[in-house]
This record gives sequence, structure tokens and C-alpha cells, in this order.
Amino acid sequence: MVFVQGKREVLKATYSVARLDKEAASSVVVSSLGNDGSFLLKRIEFKGKNTAFVFENAVAKLIAK
Repeated sequence: MVFVQGKREVLKATYSVARLDKEAASSVVVSSLGNDGSFLLKRIEFKGKNTAFVFENAVAKLIAK
């Protein structure tokens, strides 16, 4: 999966699709903070869906304009 801001690629990540026990109550992005201050993208859930994207080693760095 590729994330872009405008025409600029900001993150490229591999993912798998996981089945949730029940439909997500709201859309949510789950991340954690890396030791270097970067964000580690873990999972994206979509409201009303019972599946989520689970990311492997996806690091989002600060984007300089």
C-alpha cells in the first residue's frame, strides 16, 4: 500500500487483512511511537467493517515541506 500527500509518496508498506471479532464501532488508525520519534503504523480499522489492514514494519517519518 502506498500513502501519498498530493503527488508525493510519504509511506509505502506491506500489509495483511485481518478479520475482527465484530464490526469496528469507528474508523481508527493504531500506531505506536518508535525509539527515534517516528510513528510505527500498526493497523487501520474502518467503521462498520469486520476486517482491518495490519501493517508490518511501516514507519511514518516527519514530512518536510
